[in-house]
Amino acid sequence: KRVFNHWYVAFATTFIVATIAIWIILETPLRRVLLGYELGLSAFLLDRIGFKSIPIDYNILLVYGGKYVVTVIFTPECSAMFATIVFVLTAILLPNIGVRRKLDAILVYAPLIFTINVLRVLLLLVIGLLYGIYSLKLFHDYGSTLFFIVTYSILWVDWLYRSLSPSVGKILRIVDEKVSSSGRE
Repeated sequence: KRVFNHWYVAFATTFIVATIAIWIILETPLRRVLLGYELGLSAFLLDRIGFKSIPIDYNILLVYGGKYVVTVIFTPECSAMFATIVFVLTAILLPNIGVRRKLDAILVYAPLIFTINVLRVLLLLVIGLLYGIYSLKLFHDYGSTLFFIVTYSILWVDWLYRSLSPSVGKILRIVDEKVSSSGRE
């Protein structure tokens, strides 16, 4: 019997491989490019809603315009980049998922995860600018982290369910047939 007949072993193996791959990716110069992109996007959006920002380095942004001044350090763990890349790599490496569903992960879910996290960062910055660093820290450590974990989990389960739905339907039909046949006897 093959080890990958158990979906949870395949999922755990894939997730571990994807996590290792992401750390290899993030320790290269690509890290600067991706964090710089997210910083630039955040600065652009903050300017559009009336706040001013000054990039200090590829991952440091000084933001002002409210009652307070906030310095933000973008890290891979807290940025949209990490979650998006882990999601895509895990989706690509999962066995028994069709190419169409893997493309869904890349073209639909990854941009959605990235956008949601960029909006989360913007909300954090606005809270910090209007209510101070303690409010920002409280919301970052609890509120937005919980929000992102729940949102990411919902998107992951949704993609996984849609990807496995033919298999899930087949399993449910088999169970239904067994229950029906045992009820007739």
